[in-house]
Amino acid sequence: MASLQGIEQMREAAIDGRTDNVKYRQNELQKLHAALCNSADAIVSGISKDANGPEAGIDPEAGAEYYLAMSAVKGFYQSLNFKEATKNEYLLANGADNTCRRVGKGLVIIRPTTHTRFYSVICPIATAIAAGNCVCLELGDTMLNIDRVLKHLLSQTLDVDTFYISDSKLQDASILASALLVDQTSDSSPATLNQLPSNTSARAIAVVDRAADIELAAKAIVTARFSFQGTSPYSPDLVLVNDFIKSDFIEACTRYATKFFSAYPKMRKAQSNDNTATKKAMRDAEGKGHISVFGSNNFVLVDIHER
Repeated sequence: MASLQGIEQMREAAIDGRTDNVKYRQNELQKLHAALCNSADAIVSGISKDANGPEAGIDPEAGAEYYLAMSAVKGFYQSLNFKEATKNEYLLANGADNTCRRVGKGLVIIRPTTHTRFYSVICPIATAIAAGNCVCLELGDTMLNIDRVLKHLLSQTLDVDTFYISDSKLQDASILASALLVDQTSDSSPATLNQLPSNTSARAIAVVDRAADIELAAKAIVTARFSFQGTSPYSPDLVLVNDFIKSDFIEACTRYATKFFSAYPKMRKAQSNDNTATKKAMRDAEGKGHISVFGSNNFVLVDIHER
């Protein structure tokens, strides 16, 4: 169960305006960035083991995830301007309106997804801190190596008055009513004033227009579809292509997909219980002339003729 004392401590800090000060936010982000830098080897190793098993070496995609998270923290730090904030603070005293003033929600609760776990934890934490909020991270006891690293690192780095790790989901209605819940595990809940969900079950659709750069579009879509073992909830499930450039686009996708798997020959493909049914449906549709299938043992591109 989540400690009510820890939650109440953060709510008191939010009421006191502890996180309103820009210098305080900068210090927290700076401490976070420094801690992540000092723990780079443990973080990348943890991500790699979670993705490929305990005996696996360092995964290049683990390094990419680490870099993107670090870049996010740096970007949010650079977005804070102490001199400008100090100047705006005294506008009212000088008889001027402060129309650009922004304040945080107060308390932000983060419920992270397991996909790209490290980035899914660090990025929203940095976002919430930069916006002037106290942060509660829901991080239960799991078998993930990166969770153990994060629990130790974050609890030792960030201010205990404004950051808290809960080992279970928060269910208290009074807390949820006054906080912003960033729920990356939601299925269908629409966004509300107090909830920012991410529907991981929704289909991701890419559109390639006639005027698009075919090479760039093919490379981006192939990378998005096959990176992270093809498990990303945001990788394209369906690509809508202008008929005028369809042949060139398919040719470019085939070429880039071949290069992708040549560069990562040991990539472990995600398993799915639906593979057999999907393959059968594709064979039936191809036999009826509804689709054309291209690809190899590593990937398949399907051109749909009949919708």
